[in-house]
Amino acid sequence: MMRADRKYPPTSRPRRRAESLWRLTAAVLLGAGFLFPSAPAEEPSASGPRFVPPGTLAESGTRGAPAALPGPAADALPPAAAPRNDLPPAVSRADTSQTQADPRFAPSFPDRLAYCRRFGVVVCESDFPVSNIEAFETEILDLQTDLIDYLGVPRPNEKIGLCLFARRESYAAFLREVFPQAPTNRPALYIKDRGPGILFLQVDDRLIVNLRHEMTHAILNASLRYVPIWLDEGLAKYFETPRGDRATQNPFLDPVANRASSFLVPIPSLARLEKMTKMDQIGPDQYRDAWAWTHFLIHYSPETQRLLGRYLYSLRPENRVGMTAARAAEIQKSTPMTALLKEEMPDYKRAYKAHFEQWARKSHARKLSSR
Repeated sequence: MMRADRKYPPTSRPRRRAESLWRLTAAVLLGAGFLFPSAPAEEPSASGPRFVPPGTLAESGTRGAPAALPGPAADALPPAAAPRNDLPPAVSRADTSQTQADPRFAPSFPDRLAYCRRFGVVVCESDFPVSNIEAFETEILDLQTDLIDYLGVPRPNEKIGLCLFARRESYAAFLREVFPQAPTNRPALYIKDRGPGILFLQVDDRLIVNLRHEMTHAILNASLRYVPIWLDEGLAKYFETPRGDRATQNPFLDPVANRASSFLVPIPSLARLEKMTKMDQIGPDQYRDAWAWTHFLIHYSPETQRLLGRYLYSLRPENRVGMTAARAAEIQKSTPMTALLKEEMPDYKRAYKAHFEQWARKSHARKLSSR
């Protein structure tokens, strides 16, 4: 639209046509990245391992990186091959010797839920005998291992409750009785007030997906003093996908890549996501954008992954001794992720676009190869 108060000198028709053609050509080239090409991907180092996070295809052109996160976060990581001797075996309701020895891991609802099993810090209670409990144990321990080894999240040392219900009716009735304020129209729920967090899940066709999503919340909030909502939900959405599909098969990938490659759609505002303080502020678009920034930080380069690791390290309990979660949240506001990105990657928005354009091509190639 031309503003009426702006004066333009008269020009000839051929000249105006030539200028219009040039503007159109420049817009196309800019959108395709020819005028301002993205920084080239780092080639894998011949002397070191390639950067291949869990779920990433080990293909040529993947960015090179050291095997472990350097700095404080890496110092806290256990060796990759270390056995899980610290994880106690699962116990049944009939064998309560471990819970008696350590009352921190006692069942939360012994009078309401008849079945109990424990693995690690997770105490699983249910209103039905779970025949494939080993599948739950595998999913939870794999998820915990990835968060520890992959992002430097400290190992949780407080109980995480997991309550399973065979039917939606029993799930909703239990929540109405025990947590009257909790919503009953969601098939999965994670609640943490001042004590240990508890997951509530009903058996349905998305049970394992919901387990991975809510258990990510549980592990993060059992390990860290405070987790911003955008990162809490972004990581939960990232890790809810099966282990081998996280990088390329998340349902958000294609829509996010399409938006990133569009000349008309702006980059989602990370600063706006960082301002969210309540769950009712997050909707489908915010879940999508939180996942996108999480994927970018994990997979764009070794530097962004280390940046995320250092950010999570700053949220550790030992760095917030005697500090409330509310106070920790105030401190995080003074050093948000956007400030760290601007300091270390001034062109991070352009890198975001280049990242998803590249991953869209990887996803498309994988789909073609699977046909």
